[in-house]
Amino acid sequence: MGRAHLMILLACPVLVAAGVASAQEGGDEAWLAGEEGGAGEEAPAEEGGTAQPGGEDEGWLEGKEVKEVEAPVEDTTYTLREQPGKWYYAIGGRFHYMVIPGSVIEWFPVEMSPTVQGYNVGIEAEFRRDGLSIVPFIQFGQAIGAGTFQEDKDPLTDVEWWKINLKLLMIGIEFFGSVKIRDWVQYYYGAGIAFFFRLGEEDMVRTEAYLDDGKWHACDGPAVTAPYPGGDPLYCEATGGNYDQNWEGWGANPFYIPYLTIVPLGFRFKPIPNLYVNFDAGIVLPMIPTLGIRAGYIF
Repeated sequence: MGRAHLMILLACPVLVAAGVASAQEGGDEAWLAGEEGGAGEEAPAEEGGTAQPGGEDEGWLEGKEVKEVEAPVEDTTYTLREQPGKWYYAIGGRFHYMVIPGSVIEWFPVEMSPTVQGYNVGIEAEFRRDGLSIVPFIQFGQAIGAGTFQEDKDPLTDVEWWKINLKLLMIGIEFFGSVKIRDWVQYYYGAGIAFFFRLGEEDMVRTEAYLDDGKWHACDGPAVTAPYPGGDPLYCEATGGNYDQNWEGWGANPFYIPYLTIVPLGFRFKPIPNLYVNFDAGIVLPMIPTLGIRAGYIF
């Protein structure tokens, strides 16, 4: 055998060993990468082509808009808390009691006057936003009282006994601000203006009066005398007197000038979302105290 043949025989085992080592190296790399199969094999693709990611990743990779999950919106229909910028509408009833002391009436050109009590009942609407309320109303009122009445500079023989049963229709509007104490209770304050109309005719009846033993009494009729201290004029004069006659002064007009009301103290309660109950104390100018209660349904 020649030298060339001998070299070839010696080289063959070396080439075979090199090929085996190369094949083992490829298999090890595939094994480390977590792929199955031997060297030179590709991972099988999913049916239809290359494997695709799923879910939100799939939408993001494909350029699609992915919507975020939003928190549920709070239902404010049944909450006691008033929402900023939201209008609230209500309709309800109202009742007010007032006292007109005789001393207040005597601020006018009057020497003596009876105390008069008043009752008002009616309906109101409310338009409310951000703690501010506009309240138009219409109500029926009645003022009652009885006692002596004497105008300025009249002598005691001209004192009269008055029976007051004044019926009025009042139309007005009020404006209130409020300060929240709790979601269900607020302090409120405000003012209003109203016009009132006289409904009756025989509502301020006047009769001559006489003084007996320090007390005043209504005359039973003309020419019923009573001694006047220091003289002899008649209290119940036969001529020129008034007996069961309605007063023909300002009270006889069907329409009165408007009156103003100030409410410095009020509390608004809302026990449930659709109900309000208000209590307030106010003053009808110049100095007539009033106490009121209101209640209504909120839409």
